[in-house]
Amino acid sequence: MLSPDHSWRDRAACRGMGPDLFFPERGELTDEAKAVCQGCPVSHACFIFAVQSGEHHGIWGGKSERQRRDVRSQTVIQQNPILHGTEQGYTAHWRRNIPACDDCRWAHADYVRRGKYRRINMGVGR
Repeated sequence: MLSPDHSWRDRAACRGMGPDLFFPERGELTDEAKAVCQGCPVSHACFIFAVQSGEHHGIWGGKSERQRRDVRSQTVIQQNPILHGTEQGYTAHWRRNIPACDDCRWAHADYVRRGKYRRINMGVGR
């Protein structure tokens, strides 16, 4: 398997700087680290690397942990659209904390109705 290209790191503005600046303790300011990233020619590549690799700590590409988490959650939502009118659609609404649409509520009610019907007719719970 080919290793991913990390050559962008050689051009990073933070190259050679101490990691303490980019991995602050909880509650410490991150403005200085973000300022370094703002003028960096590869900040976008750095940010994409952190999002794709699931990096949860530090400042990457000028973005904080929370900002990367928000981007990851939006990416998941865009890559996994809700299949309206299905039980899976109802579950997707629930997981995203979005009120289910009528089609998904009806699909869920039908799923529950059929599930109970099958259990009764198969002798489960007797």
